[in-house]
Amino acid sequence: AAAAAVAAVAVFEALAQEALWNRSGSLDPDMVGHLVVGALKCAEKANVQLSPGLASAVGGRATEAYERLRGPNRPPVARLGEEFQRFVEGVCDSAGVWDAGLRKAIGEAVVANLDLAIPALGGREDALRLSLKMRDAPPCRKVAS
Repeated sequence: AAAAAVAAVAVFEALAQEALWNRSGSLDPDMVGHLVVGALKCAEKANVQLSPGLASAVGGRATEAYERLRGPNRPPVARLGEEFQRFVEGVCDSAGVWDAGLRKAIGEAVVANLDLAIPALGGREDALRLSLKMRDAPPCRKVAS
């Protein structure tokens, strides 16, 4: 489960960075994979037990997921959620989570905790609209009661 979370957050952050800065292709997919491998190697140094070759397998899955989901043709939020669900379930499978129900539950939990609207198609525009609304809103003041 930890490996799935690490991989999902790395891919999410890479996609969000690309969307918010409007810099399609600014990150190399291999860079995302190396980030995941590095994070999992750090976890091993902190005495987290990972099966041999897991970091490499998860890094490879992260590279593939980022490559598939990045760029100007990134999917809308609903499909992005489905893609992340499959990605996380695949990582769980690599990590030896054989129970399909548990893999699905982990995938749903990870997807529920990521704001996939940001890296999805149109996410940059939505974030800009929200930012402008917040800028134009009157200041909030706490009133003593």
